[in-house]
Amino acid sequence: MELITSKDNKIVKLISNLMNNKKVRDEEDLFVIEGIKTINEINDNFEIKYIVVSEDFSNKIDVNTCVKDENVLKSLL
Repeated sequence: MELITSKDNKIVKLISNLMNNKKVRDEEDLFVIEGIKTINEINDNFEIKYIVVSEDFSNKIDVNTCVKDENVLKSLL
């Protein structure tokens, strides 16, 4: 797991751009989903590139037990 400490982090910028700009979503062929339940419902045809959680969330909940798919956990930041 990688700790992101700056809003200038490339992943933070990418997520922000994906959330705010359809053109970026289309160009990158990516989109953002929110919530552990939704992550666990993702169709196997989709590749999850990143899972980003807040420090508070990771301190309260063991993300490893929330996400069913081990391949998804490999993308966890």
